[in-house]
Amino acid sequence: SFQKTYSEITILEDLINEYLVETKLRLTKFTYYNYVTIFNPFKALTSNLSVADINKDFISNFLKGIDAKPQTKRSYRIYLSTFFNWLIDEKKLDIVNPTLGIKLGKNEPVERHKIYSKKEIKNIIKYCDKNDEIILKTIIYLVYGAQVRISEILRIQMCDFKLAENKIVLPKG
Repeated sequence: SFQKTYSEITILEDLINEYLVETKLRLTKFTYYNYVTIFNPFKALTSNLSVADINKDFISNFLKGIDAKPQTKRSYRIYLSTFFNWLIDEKKLDIVNPTLGIKLGKNEPVERHKIYSKKEIKNIIKYCDKNDEIILKTIIYLVYGAQVRISEILRIQMCDFKLAENKIVLPKG
């Protein structure tokens, strides 16, 4: 008779729960939310399966069955790959990562930036004034008036506002 190894009899649901508890400590709230978004349906699908029951075709079919953009599916594949690498490295399971070599669809076309006319910008500013949207109005002035990039705006901290000098100092990027 053959004895099953630890990796063949370990139920995935328990390992996923342990992994999520461990990763929650080192991920941002939003990244953890993305992890849970994929791991909850994966956990439901694999509720009575062991690690040995999972292979590349299983993972590929699971990812292809998700209603999401190809970019999102690739992120989900990376999350699952990280989980299986954790099983290999931390749990010392003698398995091959089943996410390796999975090909997913190409990216959908990205909508290009819209360039607003002066009239449209004035209407947006009027909207901001009417609805007391001072933050949105400031961002619009920075983008369209000072030609500051959104990535630069996102790095601005309170200490970058020099009110006495009527300046905003952009952090290096």
